Amino acid sequence: MSSLEQVQSLLKEFGEQHGIGDFALDEAGTLTLGLDGVLYAFQHNDALGTLVSMAGIGKVPEEARAAVFGQLLAANLFWGETGGCTLAWEPAEETVVMQYSQPVDGLDAVCFAGIFDGLRAMAGEWRDRLRQWVEAELEGPSLEEYINSL
Repeated sequence: MSSLEQVQSLLKEFGEQHGIGDFALDEAGTLTLGLDGVLYAFQHNDALGTLVSMAGIGKVPEEARAAVFGQLLAANLFWGETGGCTLAWEPAEETVVMQYSQPVDGLDAVCFAGIFDGLRAMAGEWRDRLRQWVEAELEGPSLEEYINSL
């Protein structure tokens, strides 16, 4: 069974176990899921034999980026504050994402469920933390605009 077939099989099984119909990668090897106001994406990398799980954490206004990005980089150090996930900046969407890469070999629906649960928990923590950091950097109209965008 190919790496892609393994991923499709485990996603199908996960979807069936959780009552999610049609839980599968598209032709580009990606699956997106909106849950509790968070956008999750799963992407298969055939060349590396991995499944990357991602969660959108939040936007960072330009005037807060220098301070906030420094804190994000420090949190990434040895994954000490991220539970093994990596925080990154997605420039096209101007948003912070949290991602976790897992080799497909040996991955099954139970393991995937654990990864997804861990990602959801970490994403929730980091959404709160990012919001606090951004709010601490903004003032007046910029802060009001940011709060209204949430």
